[in-house]
Formats: sequence, structure tokens, C-alpha cells
Amino acid sequence: MPRKNRLIDGLLGLPWPVNLGIAAAVFLCASYLVPAFVPALAGELSVTGWIFSIPFLVAAAAAGARQWLRSRLLEQQRGLDTIRALTWQEFEALVGEAFRRQGYSVTRHGGAAPDGGIDLVLEKAAARTIVQCKRWQERQVGVDLVRDLHGVMTAEGANEAILVSCGEYTGEAHRFAHGKPIRLINGEALLEMVGSASRSQG
Repeated sequence: MPRKNRLIDGLLGLPWPVNLGIAAAVFLCASYLVPAFVPALAGELSVTGWIFSIPFLVAAAAAGARQWLRSRLLEQQRGLDTIRALTWQEFEALVGEAFRRQGYSVTRHGGAAPDGGIDLVLEKAAARTIVQCKRWQERQVGVDLVRDLHGVMTAEGANEAILVSCGEYTGEAHRFAHGKPIRLINGEALLEMVGSASRSQG
């Protein structure tokens, strides 16, 4: 991912009050602190210093809107039928928000480009977890996907891998995952996770 995108994603991943605080700090530094040490810039920065805070103000507004949309997405779920009706982008966002409310730092890894078997990256207590989301409606997830995810987890050096599906997993898939740092979340477990997240504070 390009460095610019990482910076933008990092800002959008911060709570909106944090971005607002950064904007205020940048404004104060540009308008007052820098001119105090570099008097030659005092005249120009006293007029234009606020411009440097604009990116953080925009990020605060975008982060606030994103938080509201994620909360609404959670609250709209009434059962597996509503979850299955989501687009794959909404499904990823829903799963990501449910994990975020469990205290994870969540990064969307998917999108239009190939994701290499990773949709979300979770970080918590120095542990890194990769997540793959499969919004299948009436399908059992077989062992091949679980095996592939295990390979991606190993290649990425992640501590754990999670596969999330609206459906069920075959017995062979469960047997392969047994004893490995792989969690298989089926439709019922996902519904319970979403319900718990919707009752928690955003």
C-alpha cells in the first residue's frame, strides 16, 4: 500500500476527537510557536497558519462520519438474513466494527485490488491477527479456504487467523483448524458477536 494511503488510513483510523486535538495543536504551533522562534515567518504564519490544520479537520469530520455509519450498520442488523443481504464491502465493514468494539485496532486490507487472502488486519496487545471475510449465503466453507488462510498467516508472520462466514464449516475444515491458531466464525457466532458489539459503546 502506498505510504500516502497509509497516512490517510492512519488518520481516519483515529477517533475524531484525536484528529480535532491534533488540528488545534498544529494551528497553535504554526500560528504562534514557530513565529516565536522564527520571527521572519511571523507575518505570513499569523495569516496562513490555520491552513496547516485543514487536513486534520477534514480527517476529524471523515472519522466522525465513518464512526456514525459503522454504528448504524451494526444497529440495523436483526438476524442472519439482514447480514446476508449486505454487500461484501458492508460485510467487511460490519465484521471490522465488531472487532473494533472488542478493543482491536482494525485496518481494512481489502478493496478493489487483490487482497492476498486478507480482508482485515487486527492488532491488540502486540499481537497481529489476519481476517478473511466470506459473505456466502447458503454454502459450507471447505477445508481448502482454511488451508489457504493458514498459509497466508504463516507467510505474513501473523499470530492468529480468523475466517468469518455467514454459513457453516465442513467437518474437515474444523479438523484442519483444530490445534492451530485459526478461529472459524460461522453465521450464528457472527450474529452473536454483532449483537454484543451493538450493545457496547462505540
